[in-house]
Amino acid sequence: MIIAEKLGLKVDFPEQPQNGHRVLFAEYRDPNIVHIYADGVRRGEELLEQESVSKILHDLDLNRMLLSHEIFHWLEKENESSIWTQTYEIKLWNIGKLENHSHIACLSEIAAMAFAKRLMHFEMSPYVLDAFLDYGYSPKAGTALYEEMMAADNRMPDPAYSNKKED
Repeated sequence: MIIAEKLGLKVDFPEQPQNGHRVLFAEYRDPNIVHIYADGVRRGEELLEQESVSKILHDLDLNRMLLSHEIFHWLEKENESSIWTQTYEIKLWNIGKLENHSHIACLSEIAAMAFAKRLMHFEMSPYVLDAFLDYGYSPKAGTALYEEMMAADNRMPDPAYSNKKED
């Protein structure tokens, strides 16, 4: 919170986002507001109380992790004309001298996760928290996301955290 204060960011903790069409844990709103949604954090903290979870994610401060992520989005906005996540483009196609370029939207999220990981000295990928926090709303969805992450890394999910049972 000290960094947010020094940057002039206002941090609040509304219960849930006003747009309920997707699960959202925190968001940066231009020019200087960070919303950390209390419902998602509370559900995550309840999961952290489980011994099997706390053994792996011990000392995790969800509010600080989410705030760290959103601080990056503020930094990104403040430096949008020079920061790589906003200036990098790929060429989609060209016909003669006519070219079509596009930004890569996910670069912002990848960088925000890496920033939060570094700032918080988090040992694992913060993307783990996506599956973890989703699990608080839907164990099925959280487990499916966990399994997808493991498969993308060519790893087998731990059976204790998987929907798939061995025969």
